[in-house]
Amino acid sequence: TLTVTAPSGPLPLPAARACTDRSTYRAGETLTLKVSLRQGVASNTGDAYLFTGIPGDTNVVSLVLTEGGIVPSVGPVPVPLGTGFAVTDLAGPIFQRVFEPSDPQGIYNLSAVLAVPGSDPTVATNRLVEATTSFTVTP
Repeated sequence: TLTVTAPSGPLPLPAARACTDRSTYRAGETLTLKVSLRQGVASNTGDAYLFTGIPGDTNVVSLVLTEGGIVPSVGPVPVPLGTGFAVTDLAGPIFQRVFEPSDPQGIYNLSAVLAVPGSDPTVATNRLVEATTSFTVTP
């Protein structure tokens, strides 16, 4: 006989982590973005976002999954990397970019967010899971 019972206490949420390979970049240097996700059993599906504000600008840069890979998209609001995204365990580099002399200088605050489907990921109560990291672009 097999008896299955629900676990006691709250079910664990998925976990996310985002990091860059260094904290400061100059023109000609390559940023490598690494993400790790750990699958949870509660609130495991949502809209996935990777975005950062641009220093001195009101726009944000979102990373978007296309048939050609992950590409940046610039606009006034974050664009999802993917919608209806089911978190699976993964870890590793997912995006690289070489900085140009014309890129805005300053601090970039990168957010990795799993949000309630169809919601605004910039509102804290809509975030199921989030991870943040910062890096600086200097002359």
